[in-house]
Amino acid sequence: MATLEIHGANVRYGRVQAVRDVDLTVDEGEVVVVVGPNGAGKSSLMGAISGIVPLKSGTVEFEGKVISGTAPHKIARRGLVQVPEGRRIFAPLTVEENLMVGAYARRGKHEIAEDLDKVFAMFPILRERRDGAAGLLSGGEQQMLAFGRALMGKPHILLIDEPSMGLAPALVDQVIAAIARIASEGIAILMVEQNAHAAFGVAHRAYVLDQGSVKLTGSAAEVASDPRVVEAFLGVAGV
Repeated sequence: MATLEIHGANVRYGRVQAVRDVDLTVDEGEVVVVVGPNGAGKSSLMGAISGIVPLKSGTVEFEGKVISGTAPHKIARRGLVQVPEGRRIFAPLTVEENLMVGAYARRGKHEIAEDLDKVFAMFPILRERRDGAAGLLSGGEQQMLAFGRALMGKPHILLIDEPSMGLAPALVDQVIAAIARIASEGIAILMVEQNAHAAFGVAHRAYVLDQGSVKLTGSAAEVASDPRVVEAFLGVAGV
C-alpha cells in the first residue's frame, strides 16, 4: 500500500517552473531517496508535499486521501512530518524542550513520556544532553535532535531534507545509520540528499530529479549503477 502518492506535481515561482509533472510514490515502511543537482527542484517538491509550497497543479495523496491545499500544521497532525534542511533546532531551549516541541499538538502525557523514552533509547546522546542547551550540540547531534523532534510527532512518514548537509564525513555515516534505525520502526521515509553514495546505501528506491523533472527512477541499486548517475553523483568509482 502506498503511504504517499504524488501525481503530476507542478510548482512555479512566477515565471520559473521548479517542479514539472512529477509522479512519485512511497510505500508503507519504504525508504525513497531523491537526488539531483542544485536547483533541480528537490526542496520545492518536499515543500509542496508538506503544504509549505503551493502546487500549481497536480495532487498529493497521503494514506489514500488528497492533502493538496491542506494547511501544513494539519498535514503534520495527520502523520506527515518534515525534518527541514539545516535542522532548525531551537538553540536556546534544552534538548528535552526541543523534543517536546515536536509533541505540541498531542494529548496524553503518559504516551508522550513513553515516546520521549523511545527517542532517548534510539539516540542515547540526547538523553545525556537532555538538560543542556541545544545550541551547544555538535552538527551531528543537532541532526539527531531534529530526527527525535520529528518522531515525537508520531509520524507515519518522514520527509527528510538534506540530512548530511554541513556535516563532516565521519558524521554522515552516523546520520545515515540513524535514518536506517528510524526506518526499522516501520516509518516510511522520503529523503532528499546530495550525498548520493550515502543515501543509496539506506534507500529501497530512488528518483533522479533534474530541471524539475524525473529523469530516472528504479531500485536504489539500479539507479546507483546507471552510468549517468555514477558520473554525475558518485564519481568514477561508483558505489
